[in-house]
Amino acid sequence: MKNFTSRIFLMSLVFLLVFVSGCIDFGGNTGTYYKNDVITLEDYVVTETAPVPGSVTSIKFSLRNNGDKEVPRAVVAFPDTKGLKTDVECKNGNKLNDHACEYRNIPSLEDRSFAINFKIPNTEEIKGSMTFNFNYQIDYDYQGSRRITIPIIDDTKIKQPVTKFQTGQPSIGPITADFDPPVGRTTKRDNQVINEYWGVKDSPFEIKVNFKQVGSTSVGKVIPTNITAGKASLKLVGMTVDSERICDFTGSGGTIYSKFDVTVPGSLVCSFKATSFSMQENAVGFKTVSIDASFSYTYLIRRSETIMVTIEKIKKG
Repeated sequence: MKNFTSRIFLMSLVFLLVFVSGCIDFGGNTGTYYKNDVITLEDYVVTETAPVPGSVTSIKFSLRNNGDKEVPRAVVAFPDTKGLKTDVECKNGNKLNDHACEYRNIPSLEDRSFAINFKIPNTEEIKGSMTFNFNYQIDYDYQGSRRITIPIIDDTKIKQPVTKFQTGQPSIGPITADFDPPVGRTTKRDNQVINEYWGVKDSPFEIKVNFKQVGSTSVGKVIPTNITAGKASLKLVGMTVDSERICDFTGSGGTIYSKFDVTVPGSLVCSFKATSFSMQENAVGFKTVSIDASFSYTYLIRRSETIMVTIEKIKKG
C-alpha cells in the first residue's frame, strides 16, 4: 500500500510539472500558450479573391487572445469599403455599423469570430477590370506591468549592498517596460565595463522607465502606440519623489501617475529619495525599496486585402 501511494504521488507530481511547464517558460520568455502578440488573426479566409460581377465575397477570421489576461475591448473596422454595400457578422460581439465589430472582455486563450461581406457591382456597373484594395484595422486595449527592487546603502557603514538590484519578469504583451536604475559602482573586468546598481541614503537617484515595442510585425503594420498621460503609474515602496528634481509623474509618494503622453519607444524619468531608515536598517546600514510600474494602452494594427473583378470574368458573366 505504501509503494502504491508513493507511485500515485510521483505520477501526480509529474503531471503537475508537465502542466505548469506548458504554461510557463522557466527561461524567462513567454510560455507555450501565451504570446506577446496578444491579438492574432486565425483561420483567415477570403471566400473569393476574384469574384464575378453581382456576387458576394467575404473576408472571415477569428481574433485570438494569446495573452494571459482578458482583453477588455477589441475592434475590427473597415473604414473604407470603396463604396460597396457591406454587412458584418460579429459572433459574440457587437455590431457598430455595417463595416465594424466590437468585442468586449475576451478571456485569455479564447477566440471571437468576424466576417464582412461585400456585394460586388453588377456587370452593367463595371467598366473594365476593377481592383478593390481594402485597408482595415484591429485595435485592442491591454495593460502591462513590471517590478524592480533597488538596494539602498548607508555608505558611512557599508560600501556595497548585501543584495543586488533585481528586475521582475516583463508582463506578456506587445508593449513592455524596462528601467535605467541608479549606478552605484562601475568596475572593469576583462576589458568589459560592469555596472552595479544601488542608491545611497540621503542622496537623490534617478530612474528612467523605458517603454518598448516587442510585438512582431507578422500580425500586420503596427502603428506607434501612445501611452496617454495618467495611464502609466509607479507604486513606490520605501521611497518618495525628490521634489527638487525633475519628475515626469504627479504625486510625491504611494502611487504616482504620468504627466505626459509617451509614444513608444519612449521614456519617463523621475528622481527619488529613500524614506528614513528604520532602527534595524540603520543598524545594518542597508534597506531595499521597490517600484511596481503599471501601464495601459490601445494597440493598433493595420492590414489590407485585395479583391479583383477581371475583364474575363465580366465577359463570362
